[in-house]
Amino acid sequence: MAFDFLKKGFFKKNKETTHSEEHSVQDISEPVDQEDMAVKTEALYQTQEEKENAIKERLCISENSPLKLLWNVYYGKSDAEFKPLEYVLKPIIETNTRLNEISESQEYENFDDNQKEFLEFVKKIHSVSVKTLKQLFQESLEGSVDDYSKNIEIHAFDSVLQNATEFSSYDEFKFACENNRKELRKKPVDAQIILYTSKDKIHAWLMIIPPLNGGAAVNEEAVSKYLYDNSVISGIDKTLISAICQKKKFLQIFEVARGSEPVQGKDGKIIDKYQRHNNINIREDERGNINYKELNNVNSVHVDDVICEIIYPTEGVDGKRVDGKVITARQGKKPKIPQGKNIDFNEDKSKLVAMKDGELLFKDGVFMINELLTIEHDVDNASGNINFSGDVLIKGDVREGFSVKAEGNINILGTAEGATIVSARNVTIQHGMTGGGKGIIRASGNVKCLFLENCTVQAQGNIDVDQVMYSELQSGDSIHVSGKKGSVTGGKLVAGKSIKANVIGAANNACLKTDIVIGCTPQMIKRQINIAHSLKEVTEKLFKANQDINYIESNIDRMPKERLDKLEQLKVQAKFMTLQKEKLEANLEELTLEMEETTKACDLKCKTLNPIVNLTVGESTHVINRPLMECHMFMRDKVAVLCSSSLSENIEF
Repeated sequence: MAFDFLKKGFFKKNKETTHSEEHSVQDISEPVDQEDMAVKTEALYQTQEEKENAIKERLCISENSPLKLLWNVYYGKSDAEFKPLEYVLKPIIETNTRLNEISESQEYENFDDNQKEFLEFVKKIHSVSVKTLKQLFQESLEGSVDDYSKNIEIHAFDSVLQNATEFSSYDEFKFACENNRKELRKKPVDAQIILYTSKDKIHAWLMIIPPLNGGAAVNEEAVSKYLYDNSVISGIDKTLISAICQKKKFLQIFEVARGSEPVQGKDGKIIDKYQRHNNINIREDERGNINYKELNNVNSVHVDDVICEIIYPTEGVDGKRVDGKVITARQGKKPKIPQGKNIDFNEDKSKLVAMKDGELLFKDGVFMINELLTIEHDVDNASGNINFSGDVLIKGDVREGFSVKAEGNINILGTAEGATIVSARNVTIQHGMTGGGKGIIRASGNVKCLFLENCTVQAQGNIDVDQVMYSELQSGDSIHVSGKKGSVTGGKLVAGKSIKANVIGAANNACLKTDIVIGCTPQMIKRQINIAHSLKEVTEKLFKANQDINYIESNIDRMPKERLDKLEQLKVQAKFMTLQKEKLEANLEELTLEMEETTKACDLKCKTLNPIVNLTVGESTHVINRPLMECHMFMRDKVAVLCSSSLSENIEF
């Protein structure tokens, strides 16, 4: 018997096919949907008949088989349609589909291993069929074997006989049937049960050869006993057996018992949300441009960021064989949890999350978070821009055009050139910044460095520096220019509270201007203007809305319905604008008090003040156009007072 069809991919995995429920009790009054089965084949056929014939050939029960000859004998030669596989195809397809779905290996290209054994059952069926035919033709049937094999191709029938029986050809089989023909006695032939159990004991297939010439039939009890005697005691479909016996479904194959395959447990696994190794990751922007300074080679994380997901192993489900024995399932293995420093489980232990802001590293098989990012060299093309959630320590310089941004402190041991330094806390530069007109430092805390040249510095806290040249400094608190030089040359200094310096202005350049602003910072003044503008707009809108409300209410009897409907809307709007106006007034009052308090406490101290210096306190400005020594500016009764050892009397402005 040829098995070449197994290479044709008859039962390839169909991803669109779902297995809604396992075959249990099959109603044999409803034949298999051949159209649904044929979808699973690779070949395309023109007619339904072609499809059915191809399936029969692939399962080796064709019109050329010995079973067909026995079918002709029982059903009156060729009167009944030959359908031995009518009720077994669907369970075969369902089993194959389900195994495809649960398999983690390559898809099944044809039958699963159990269904290959079905072909062994077919061989057994052919062999028993030949023996039964021989007995019938020798003792019980009139006429020649040829009378029942008119539609059988002899050459194809020969190959089946050679593989399934001791006969090598149809002629040899025919000779054996007719050579020892005895006087016809119509000897009864009892019904026979053919049973085959797969090697893994998951499937049990059954066919009943019918009784002939008044031979003994089989009933449900006999079939059940036969199954028991052959160790088929579990997963038996008793309803199916009853239907087979009652409806006399002979010469057809049924799956009368099915065990359950074990469901193997799946190993757990870790799904990383960050790379385990920090590789350079250059990205394009939406226009396709590439910034080679953005290397993205530092994994910066924040508190509660998910580092990885944990997929826990599943427990296997034991299977059961038709002989009642349990098939032990494999249990899934637990994954190694890569938990290191500053990393912990979330509430349901399904994820590892960051407990600190910092740099995420993978070392010695675990993830860990360092709160300090250390750059051992310069920030340049080798490192790219730095963007980090914790503290940053740079042991070299920050080259022109690069940026360092951190949500913690930034400490630079070298020099910053025309770079951008942004910190959510403090910035410390051991030497200083030579900005070249491009350098920027922004800090939510304090800024401290040796010198600042041609750059812009903004700090919500203090700025401490030894020398300032041609730069703009803005501090929400105080600016201290002290040290060996303690000098400010050109540029602009803005401080919310105080400024202290040794020297302000250029002694050898009377044309160089230096601006000093103390008290109300430009940001405060800009915010005051914006609030006042918004308050004016809301007040005007509220006045107009109240006018409309008063007009409608005073003429309510003459107003059309549309205007009356608008009245309620106007009242809601007026109420909202009233609340908005009150909030803006409160904000303006609070800011005004803050500005007054800031201005009241502002202070300037300088040993030498060289012209030209524009000194602004609040909304008042005084131009200093001659050298002053030992200068001190303070507030008295809302008036700025400038005193100096070089002045005969104080200057008030």
